[in-house]
Amino acid sequence: MSVGGGRFGWRVWAIALGALAVVLLGLAALGGARSQKSATFCTQGCHVDTPERTHASPGHEQISCQSCHPIAVGAGIRLATSRLLGQKGSAKHGAVRSVSCTSCHNPKSGEWLRVSSTEGHRTHPTGVAALDCLSCHRTTHQQVDPAKNCLECHGNALLHDKTKHDEAGKPQCLSCHNFSVVSAERPERATLTTAACTRCHSDGAVKSEDVVPASAIRPSDLHGDVDCKQCHQPHDKSSGQGAARPCKSCHQIQILSGSPNLPEDHIKCESCHKQHKPVAQAGARCVTCHEQARAKSNGAASTALRHDECASCHLPHTWVAAPNECVTCHKEQASDIVNKSPPKHQRCNNCHEVHGAPPSGATCGGCHKGNAAKQRNAPAKHQDCISCHKPHSPNVAVPATCAECHKGALHQLVSLGPGAHLKASCTGCHMTHGNPRADTKTCSACHKAKVALVAKAGPEPHTRCVSCHAPHRFSVDQNAQPCAKCHAEINASSGSHGGKCVNCHAPHGSPKVPREKCLGCHEKLAYKAPPGNADHSRCGSCHQPHRAASAAATKCSSCHADKKKIAELWPASSAHRDACEKCHKPHDVRAAVACGGCHEKQQQSATGGRHQCKQCHAPHQAPAQDTKGWWNRCASCHQKQVQASKSHSQCQNCHKPHSFKPPECKSCHADAAGKAAHKVKEHAECTKCHDAHGASLPGRTECLACHTNMANHQPQAQRCFGCHPFK
Repeated sequence: MSVGGGRFGWRVWAIALGALAVVLLGLAALGGARSQKSATFCTQGCHVDTPERTHASPGHEQISCQSCHPIAVGAGIRLATSRLLGQKGSAKHGAVRSVSCTSCHNPKSGEWLRVSSTEGHRTHPTGVAALDCLSCHRTTHQQVDPAKNCLECHGNALLHDKTKHDEAGKPQCLSCHNFSVVSAERPERATLTTAACTRCHSDGAVKSEDVVPASAIRPSDLHGDVDCKQCHQPHDKSSGQGAARPCKSCHQIQILSGSPNLPEDHIKCESCHKQHKPVAQAGARCVTCHEQARAKSNGAASTALRHDECASCHLPHTWVAAPNECVTCHKEQASDIVNKSPPKHQRCNNCHEVHGAPPSGATCGGCHKGNAAKQRNAPAKHQDCISCHKPHSPNVAVPATCAECHKGALHQLVSLGPGAHLKASCTGCHMTHGNPRADTKTCSACHKAKVALVAKAGPEPHTRCVSCHAPHRFSVDQNAQPCAKCHAEINASSGSHGGKCVNCHAPHGSPKVPREKCLGCHEKLAYKAPPGNADHSRCGSCHQPHRAASAAATKCSSCHADKKKIAELWPASSAHRDACEKCHKPHDVRAAVACGGCHEKQQQSATGGRHQCKQCHAPHQAPAQDTKGWWNRCASCHQKQVQASKSHSQCQNCHKPHSFKPPECKSCHADAAGKAAHKVKEHAECTKCHDAHGASLPGRTECLACHTNMANHQPQAQRCFGCHPFK
């Protein structure tokens, strides 16, 4: 029983153990199979996720652990058995090999071909034989900056100064070094060039004053078109800007070409060249040390400043400027100097002060002292030599040179001027140095006789030739009334002497018109002026120049003012108040117009006797205030008669004006004829007994003239009418 039971029990146990072994083997086999493919096989129990260790790294979330960590079948069964048996620890397994990476990341096709072409991958796996993928990509299960792996080979190669540009010393290798595929959004990641620097050196990212934004650097700036790392060493820790590579590493030739005697500042590149500044600014910085390159306080620019920059003449880095180097830029001027200039003009610095003011007329005076002295009296433009002399071909071609400024004057000379003046050209009249304005003395060189007359002309404008002769035209067109420019008030087209001025006035000499000139046209008047009367012999005494001849009568009063006053006393209606020529004939005042021209009736009645008009009416005598006034003048001829008359003291009582025949007495004594002795026939004629201009009553003598037989009758009696009454 026991044996059987023992056997049975043993069998049972054997079967049980066999079944268990089968189960365990099955489980081991199943676990081994899971260890080949299932990620959960790794993460359950052994590779548990922790904050420091993460199962899935970026880009590997959808693949199993075994894709990178291959496990052999036996190793998988052993791992499964150990896990079933609850054993801790296991042999090393699942080592990652580079060949595992390339099974997915094939560098020869697709996207991974582009990845392998990036600068970072070209430099590392392909450029360094000892490196493979796992040299850098081995921390895929930890939250660790992959850039830290760089430090294992590259030491402490942080970007710039870690205190300024890295976050607490965190390496930023991948910020500049590209291991990723280039995309449209990040084109600067293609290569490690200036474009890579712009990610940090952008306008928005730069917050430090000593960091230059990449946008501020232009290709035309100093080294603006080269890679930043050509000058900057980004891994240098000594300065925030990165140590600059020595300029001589690229510019050895420029540095060695400099003279060993140059000033220290000329040897230092940074004295002239500033980082990231336009290259052209280097020349502008010369003024910081060289005063001759600065603008003067008075605004005058030196010869140096008229060039674009100092380097136009001074060869950069040697700074040598030879005088003959001017021809490099000034070829045209150099050609003129060689072919068209005197020998002394053929060195540029004979006239041009290198760092001084540009040459002017004063510069020419250094050699041409005589001409410079003459030019002090010249107009401003003529005081500057280069107004006429071209700086590099100073010979003057007359009249072509003059025509550059005086084109109008030359045209007048050619088209309107006399032939001799055209032949003499500009210098025939104008001084080449000094005041070019021609004067009368200049004209005398050719026109001596006329200038001698002009000198005696009298009025100052008439002593100058140019007063009448327009420069460059000279010929005076009389039809154009040339005198009018000074004598505008004279209208030569009106009056009896209208026409050309030279008809009366001599063109050269005194402009006064002599009597002989007048008689040239008025020949008949030559002998009519009263002899001995100088004023009447001069035409200008009565005739005013340029006025009508009829106005001459108004000039009488200038000499005969007393007679004009008398004439003004006559009534306005009287002919004696009118112009003098009413009575006096022009040019012969002695031939007075007969009074009968106006007083014909009076003249005819007066001429029957011995009375002439002027015997009673004195010429230029004031009129009588009334009719009695005229009779007061009888005494001038009949003084005896006027004084003898007592009863008949008023001539006009008996005499009629302009007739003067004795009147009939009865006009006053009408009743006397019928009284006493007046009735006697022989007594009918009053004047036989009465003397009209003597005593009013006749005496004995008058009676005896007829009564001669009565001589002895009463001889003692003086008057007969004492006995023989007449009333």
